[in-house]
Amino acid sequence: MIEWERLDKQEQIKLRDAFGHYLDTLPPTCSLDMKIARFQEWLSQKGIRYHDRIKADSSRP
Repeated sequence: MIEWERLDKQEQIKLRDAFGHYLDTLPPTCSLDMKIARFQEWLSQKGIRYHDRIKADSSRP
């Protein structure tokens, strides 16, 4: 799998845009955890690994 951080900014933007269109097909959610999980699952189907930096940063002492 390719790490998200290794993609250039243009590729990340294209993927985020495509993911936004995909999200439009799913039931809405306000849960940030659910949104991140959906993003990770969607990217994994494309061979890309995304680590949730928000959770990683918040778990630091």
